[in-house]
Amino acid sequence: MIATAKAALPPDIAPGAPMLHWYAQAAMIALTHAIRCHLPGDRTQDALASESQLRHLLTIHVESRDNLDWNVEADRDRLDSDPLMQAELARREADLSLLARGGNQAETVRHMRERAEQEPVIEARDI
Repeated sequence: MIATAKAALPPDIAPGAPMLHWYAQAAMIALTHAIRCHLPGDRTQDALASESQLRHLLTIHVESRDNLDWNVEADRDRLDSDPLMQAELARREADLSLLARGGNQAETVRHMRERAEQEPVIEARDI
């Protein structure tokens, strides 16, 4: 599965390739950690790493869309208050709350995945 995703990376000469590579790299790292979550044992760090990459991907999108620079404080404030970023932070808070309750881990993960699929913060076609 990981090899298939790597093969889908756009060639360096494709129009928009640098931005597409940023997206693809973050998505690949997130996918790798998400797959590792299915391995036995405590996979909390993999879940956190996957989520972190997805937030990074969204950050790149908003920075690019609005021509923002994370290193400029005013831009960082705009980025943090962007509706997409706020929606992602709300989702993260809901997911952490669900995880903190404990219970059946497989059921919790299934619920989180279903919510992410049914209520995406952003659609791939919007990137």
